[in-house]
Amino acid sequence: MNDNQENKVSMYLAVKTVVDSYGAVWAGVAAFVNGYGLFITILNRILGEVDVQETATTGVRTDKLAAQDVMIEQALVISGAVYAYASDVENNTLMASVSFTLSELKYVRDTISAERARVIHTQATTVVGLLVDYGVDPAMLDEFDTSIDSFLALIPAPRVAITVKKGATSNLVEDVKLADKQLKDKLDKLMPQFKTVSPDFYGQYFDARIIVNYKGGTSKGDISGVVTDVETGNPIKDVEVLTEGKDPVLTDSDGSFNLTGLKAGETTVVFSKAGLQDKVAVVMVVAKQTVVVNVEMVKV
Repeated sequence: MNDNQENKVSMYLAVKTVVDSYGAVWAGVAAFVNGYGLFITILNRILGEVDVQETATTGVRTDKLAAQDVMIEQALVISGAVYAYASDVENNTLMASVSFTLSELKYVRDTISAERARVIHTQATTVVGLLVDYGVDPAMLDEFDTSIDSFLALIPAPRVAITVKKGATSNLVEDVKLADKQLKDKLDKLMPQFKTVSPDFYGQYFDARIIVNYKGGTSKGDISGVVTDVETGNPIKDVEVLTEGKDPVLTDSDGSFNLTGLKAGETTVVFSKAGLQDKVAVVMVVAKQTVVVNVEMVKV
């Protein structure tokens, strides 16, 4: 929600407080009752859209990382058992197939992390009947399989969350227009009849209709950077760069992008293009500064 929208929503809520306080005054005027009812319907939609916008995508990312940690912990236990068994029976091929370190499971692309966990699961399944003495049984493999599926399901979650926010942002723009129109064309026009019978209601209503402009410019910051191919180092054009509360931008011919006017604080940025693995970056936006985020992308 931008500053102008914040100011308007504050005005809408002030109007609601005043009108609700004088229900006995306008309850007998059917047109006002209907007009106010529609305004409240629109306002409730706006508040719902604001809630969606303000839902932190960092929570989604935290859930994904937690699921990955669970998967990796199980992967290391099971791969260790398989490796020890393979060593005892001198099966070098099996040993090599499950020989992944913590770094090789965690500090790689999400899909590769899941694929390597799946390899460990597959190899363990082939010898599961022989792993009991090594601390692994079929129930543990089933639990590991579930953990892999859980992590895979969360891989696209940060991008989905931002896409949902983008939809809420678009709806918010339209509903603010509708709320303004409902006040201007209906309630404002019906208020003069209450000036004599309830001057307090009349005066407080139009006082509430004044939009107080709280400028938030000092709390804004920018993000810029360059997107390149991890293998060649060449810039990548037309990568979609998407962050919460902003329309997406595309990288230009030299791979550069700029996101301006972002609220200070942590935000999630998603980079995507057909044929490339999505990249998600969590960035701390700093007021009155430009944070540089250079991203390398890989082919799917």
